[in-house]
Amino acid sequence: MFELISDPIFHAVTSILTTAWSVVSFTLAIALGGGVLVGIALGLRALCQRSAQAGTLKLTNKTKEEYELGDSVEQLMEPKPTTKKKAWAPRSKRVFVVNFRGSIAVLRRAVNTVLLVARKGVDRVVVRVESGGGTVQGFGLGAAHMLRLRKFGLHVVACIDKVAASGGYMVACCAEWITCAPFATVGSIGVVTEFPNLSRLLSYLGIHFEQITAGPLKRTLSQFVTPTEEGRDGMQQQLNRVHHQFKTLVNKQRPQAKIDEVTNGDVWLGDQAKELNLVDAIMTSDEYLTEECAEYDIYELGKAKSVSSPKKGWKRVWSQLF
Repeated sequence: MFELISDPIFHAVTSILTTAWSVVSFTLAIALGGGVLVGIALGLRALCQRSAQAGTLKLTNKTKEEYELGDSVEQLMEPKPTTKKKAWAPRSKRVFVVNFRGSIAVLRRAVNTVLLVARKGVDRVVVRVESGGGTVQGFGLGAAHMLRLRKFGLHVVACIDKVAASGGYMVACCAEWITCAPFATVGSIGVVTEFPNLSRLLSYLGIHFEQITAGPLKRTLSQFVTPTEEGRDGMQQQLNRVHHQFKTLVNKQRPQAKIDEVTNGDVWLGDQAKELNLVDAIMTSDEYLTEECAEYDIYELGKAKSVSSPKKGWKRVWSQLF
C-alpha cells in the first residue's frame, strides 16, 4: 500500500525541478526552431544561387592554354633564354566544346551562346555527353537543342567518354558523328517507369485514399490506389508510344543502325556499339580534339564560378541569410 507524501520540502523541490525542466524545454525548442529556420534559409539561398548561376557560362580558349603550357614545358626541359617562341595567333576556324552531364538548362544556354557567334560551314561543335538519362520531356528537349545546331549549318560531333544511355544517347544520336571510348556504355534505348504501390499499407493502417478522375485513362496507375488491369494496360500504351517516338528519332538520325536490334533496351560497350552502328569511331574526346587542333582553335564553354570574399563567424551566417 502506497502512502502519499505531504512533506512541504518535497513539494518545493518538485516545483523547482518542474520549473527548471520547463525552462530547459522551452530553451531547447527555441534553439531547435532557430536552427531549422537557419537551415531552411541557407538551403533556399543556395538554391537561388544555383539557379542564378545555371545560365552563366564561361568561354575558355583551350588551344591557347595548351600552346602556352607546351611552351612552358619546353622551357623547363630545354631552357633557351635567347630564343623567343613565336606568340600564339588565333586561327580562322573554331571548335566549340560543350560539356553535357544531364543539365538541360546548361545545354540550352550553351547552344544559344554558340548560335550567336558561330559561322555556318566554318565552325564546329563538340558535345561531350555523359549521362545515363532522365525524364522523357527533359532529354527530348535536349535532343531538340542538338538538332538546332545542325539546322543552323554547323558540323556537330558527340563524344562519349563514359556513358550515353537512354536519354543520354537520345541527345548524342542527334549529332552528325559520334565518337566513343572503348569501355564507355552506350544504348539503353527504351522506356521505363516504376514506383512503389502503398495501397495495402494504407489499408492496413486504416487509411482510405480517394481519387476522382474525368476520363478512364486520366490516372492509369497511382502509388495510393490498388492497380487494375485497365490501368496497367493504359500505362503500357503510354510507354509504347514514347518508345516508338524514341525509336523513330534514332532511326532518323542513325539510319545505318538495325533499329529493331538496338532499341530493345540493352546496353553495349564501345566496340560493340560501333559494330551496331550506334557510334562512328572508337576514340576519346581528348584524342578527337587533339586532331582538330591542327586546323581549329578549341573554345570550351563551361559554367562560370562565382568568386566571393571569405567571411568568418557570424558575419558569414548573416551574409548567407541576407
